[in-house]
Amino acid sequence: MFNSGQVDAWATWGTFAVPAIANSGAHFLVDGKAVGSDNYAVWAVRTGFADQHPEVVKAFYGYLHENGQKEKADPAAYLNVFTDAGPTAVTPAEKDLAVSVARQRAVDSPITEADITRFGTVAAFFTEQKVTKSTVDVRPYLIDVNSLGGAAK
Repeated sequence: MFNSGQVDAWATWGTFAVPAIANSGAHFLVDGKAVGSDNYAVWAVRTGFADQHPEVVKAFYGYLHENGQKEKADPAAYLNVFTDAGPTAVTPAEKDLAVSVARQRAVDSPITEADITRFGTVAAFFTEQKVTKSTVDVRPYLIDVNSLGGAAK
């Protein structure tokens, strides 16, 4: 649909933008940072599981954080890891753009006070827009990964 000539602009995540831009001559107008986007990716765990297996939660976080840093430093190493030919392979143009986008990615990190404030702003907006009936306070649902048992990362 994007390449049909009937779409003038498109808002999407980098994952979907890369092939469209690399293979159609489209270009970024702005990115999320430029428009003050508060799109977050968060990892969630059931409280009962975290209570019973804190070492697993901490190890999983450590894996995400460490490998996120490695991917940001060397994004090309994380492309075409399963195939370099066929329908799922990344083209050279896609690879160049994907590497550029990945170098700008955020690395999974513990939620900070600044993040909690931003979550509150988004929660208030959701309430104003009647997406939620009341403003959700995320603070009671957060886990401090550094206070969990298990191996330190």
